[in-house]
Order: sequence, then structure tokens, then C-alpha cells
Amino acid sequence: MAAGSSLVYEVSYRPIGYGGYGFVHEAIEIPSRKVVAIKKSRVPGHVKRTFLEHECRMIRLLQGHPAIPAVYAYGRLPHFDYMAMELLGKDLNAECNRMAEDGGTPLVKTSVRVTEQLLSALNYIHLKGIVHRDIKPHNILRSLKDPTQVVLIDFGLTGPVLSEPRKRRNVKKVWMCGTADWASINAHRGIDLAPRDDLESLAYTVCFVLNAGLPWLTASSVWESDRIKRIRVCNSKTTFSPPSFPVEFAELLAYARQLPFGKIPDYEIWQKRFENLANRLGSWPHEPLDWSIDKDRLPLPRLQVIPEVLPEVDEELENNIPSSIQAHYDSYDGMDLDCYNIQGSRDAELTLPSSLLEDCAKCCVSNIANIIDEVDLSL
Repeated sequence: MAAGSSLVYEVSYRPIGYGGYGFVHEAIEIPSRKVVAIKKSRVPGHVKRTFLEHECRMIRLLQGHPAIPAVYAYGRLPHFDYMAMELLGKDLNAECNRMAEDGGTPLVKTSVRVTEQLLSALNYIHLKGIVHRDIKPHNILRSLKDPTQVVLIDFGLTGPVLSEPRKRRNVKKVWMCGTADWASINAHRGIDLAPRDDLESLAYTVCFVLNAGLPWLTASSVWESDRIKRIRVCNSKTTFSPPSFPVEFAELLAYARQLPFGKIPDYEIWQKRFENLANRLGSWPHEPLDWSIDKDRLPLPRLQVIPEVLPEVDEELENNIPSSIQAHYDSYDGMDLDCYNIQGSRDAELTLPSSLLEDCAKCCVSNIANIIDEVDLSL
């Protein structure tokens, strides 16, 4: 993917983020001294098409929207893939947890502004022929260069917008793509993901931001299969319509759930509705996002709709939950297992529709020539 230039980075020894792919570190570009984020993923040498290379191409293809981060360089060195990208602030999950610990929730107007921006981002991404497939608070970060803006990250699971679901080769297994807490009902059923599923995950995300919680989130330690069952039971019954919620949030979730597979959401209508809501609340696009705490509006109880006794074990469901799944915490791509070769390389089918493959091939960045690891950047 090299664009002709080669860059060297000093990488901090202390990670600033992590996930199923690996770690994110703060780094400094040499000799410009520009501060960036380096995403680092361990990859065997025989793998030809890696997640990080795919993600780098996707971000480059999507440049031009304020919610898409800048990406500077990609490189493959012994044992690891590296991607240099824009350094961002805290994610929404961290912000909401901080507010909950301090006894409050985000301001309603902040939640509305974030929703406006993410609706615009999804509209842009979907019109490019891409489904994100992992919308969640952990993947939405505050911009450090623009205090009015949030930024969407983690494009490693992206797939093409399809007219109908792909036929699975292994019909006996129900695989899921995304992160269980934030995945759509159809994702939990093992149905291929479409723009509607990104929108449903966005609805869960902004309801979480509005309330600093979701009914099925639990800190208790239970078996992963029980976690998945709790989520499946609760999100299918939850409508998010308490009196403290503006009605637009509940209606956005209901709208996403009733969309047919191949339908692109009517983003123009929804962006206008949330723009009008922001105006009624006295929040304007040019103002910095207000991350102060609303202590007058306490979080709702997180377990309000979880039954005290779990439903009886559904043997078919139990057998279809992969024993190794960690989707409650991390992104998971089990739905795509049929589209990987024996060496673990991504098939082109997962990347883009053929109409965009040529554009994707042109999305080159600088090459990472060397990484200087374990540096104390505070010195």
C-alpha cells in the first residue's frame, strides 16, 4: 500500500487502547515530531490480506467526512502490522462511565448532537457501499482538534452493502458479527448485516449515552452463553421509552428494527428531526460538545428489564453459541468465517462491492519503514 514515502515512528511503551485486534499506542513521527496513534496487530507472516490493511484501505476510501479519522501510514514488519492514524480523545464508553461514577448522566443536548453527527456519518458510509458492522460507544471518540466533533473508528469488520443476505455454507451454526451488547437483533440471529443493523446499533449506543447504561449490561460474572441469552431476551423486549427520553430516540430504534434488509435508512428525515430537537434544546453545531454532568437526571437502573430467572435453556440456541466467543467485550467476526481461507486471509468478498474495488486499490498511504518500540514519550 506504499505511496512512495517511508516513515519511522517512536512508539510509547504504554498502550492507550486495546481490543480483539491488538493495541493502540501514542507515537511520534520522525522527523516531523507529529503526534499520532499507532494501531498494532500481531499477524503471522503467511497471511496475505490482514484486518489492519483492510481497515487502512477503508478509512482512506472514506476520507472527506468530519467523523472519519485521518490515516497517515501502514506497514508490515516482522510479526506485526502497524497503522498510523489521527490521535483522538476518550471514547463515549469511558465518558459515560466517568459521569455515572460521579452520579449523573450526559446532558440531553450532548446526546442529541452526537446522534446528529453519527447519522450523518452512517449516511455517508452507506452511500459509499459500506456497512460498518461494529457501531458501539467504544468506537466513537472525541476529536482532539475539533471540540464540536466525535469521530467513528474501527473499520476492521466492515463489509459491503448487499441487496440480500449471503447464503451461509454452514447452516447448522448461528454466527454473529459485531459486539454482543451493541449488536442488532438480526445479528444475534446470525443474519447478515445491512445498513439497518448499523442504525439499530447506533440507537443502542445513543440510548446508552443518554442514560449512561443499557438494561442488559451487567457487571456480574456469568457464563458467556448466559450473557448472550440475557442480551437476546432483553434487547428484543426493550423499546427505550421512559419519560426522561425524548421520543425521537425510541422512534429511531423502532424505525431501524422494521427496515427491510436492502433498504438504506431515510437519513435526511432523521437528521432533520434531531436537528430540530437540538434547536429546541438550545444546542448549536458550532458550539463545543458539553461533557459536563447532568446531576438532576440520574441513570435508570441497568437491570430493569432482565428477568430475575433466566428463561429455560433453549438447547438449539445453546448449541449455536460458539464456546470461544468473547463478543460481550470485544468485536467478533464469526459470521464471516466462511469467507476466510485456511491461512486466515480475508476474502475479497468481505471488502467491497466490485464497483468500488478500483477506488480501493488507489487508496494508498505512506509506508511505515521502522518502529522504535518501548519509548517513554514523556521524556
